[in-house]
Amino acid sequence: MKTSVALCTYNGATHIRHQLTSIVGQSVLPNELIVNDDRSSDGTVDIVREVARSAPFNVRITVHESNLGSTLNFADAIRQCSGDVIFLADQDDEWHPQKIEHLLPHLADPSVGLVFTDALLVDADLRPLGTGLWEALRLTPAEHTLLREGRPFEALLKRNLVTGATAAFRSDLRDLILPLPDGLGRIHDGWIALICSATSRVVALDEPTISYRQHAAQQLGAPLRLKSSAAGRSLAPLGSATSSEVTAELQVLQDDLLCLVDRLDDPDIAARYPTVPSALALAQDVVGHTQLRLALPGPWHRRVPAVVRELRTGRYGRYSNGVRSALKDMSGLHLARVARR
Repeated sequence: MKTSVALCTYNGATHIRHQLTSIVGQSVLPNELIVNDDRSSDGTVDIVREVARSAPFNVRITVHESNLGSTLNFADAIRQCSGDVIFLADQDDEWHPQKIEHLLPHLADPSVGLVFTDALLVDADLRPLGTGLWEALRLTPAEHTLLREGRPFEALLKRNLVTGATAAFRSDLRDLILPLPDGLGRIHDGWIALICSATSRVVALDEPTISYRQHAAQQLGAPLRLKSSAAGRSLAPLGSATSSEVTAELQVLQDDLLCLVDRLDDPDIAARYPTVPSALALAQDVVGHTQLRLALPGPWHRRVPAVVRELRTGRYGRYSNGVRSALKDMSGLHLARVARR
């Protein structure tokens, strides 16, 4: 199988050489590296070109005329890949030497659309922070069970668990992934995970295949439970999310699932991917649940009947945090993190 790596850069001169070296040092080399630069103003592109001259595989570099932002930059890089399998890469991480070797055999099975893994969280100087990515994301026992039983779509409906820097997917799903829909709330990796899990099998490997660098300059990072000045990221303590924050997250969830339904609700797609009809039915059921929660009236005494009816359907248990979420909806108070709802 031919493999491509889609790497996006933007003012990453501090760490990009280390990342490129880790890709060049893979035990199984990729066939090509696609580097999309989002109009860096530092020496990022010069470093990429220097490494490319001696790389043992083809390196294609695109420098955009204007800044696209990370999501559209990745979409363009993915579009350029010619491999059967596409690996996603961030500019500031370090791949472990056997990353491609460990992921690629799973994608040799045509029923598998996506593979993703855990990651080791490190600081700006690659010193371990004492935790893994999945631990920082606080995967619940139920989420672990869904991943282990091959039912990732059910977990990904609630929130994204797939970090693109750990993932690889089959390029024959690209026509469903691209173009990225307008109104999408999730970034590229969350959308890719939704599409792949709705149409194919997804494999979650409980092993770190990258050192996921946490530093103040990065656009996104892991939600660390403990504040770390080196990582420059912290997770607000449980009980701190406001009602408006929960409402915003519910709206994003609903919008993303509506994008998914719009993209996949086609008889030809259902004929190609037998899992699509059941995935769409599940997504539409979740949309119905989020619509109800978003439309609850203001006064608590008017909320109670609607919430009780929804509890009886079982959807609070399936798609939210059960009675806990229902009680919060009744009162209009949302005191738990959305990721735990």
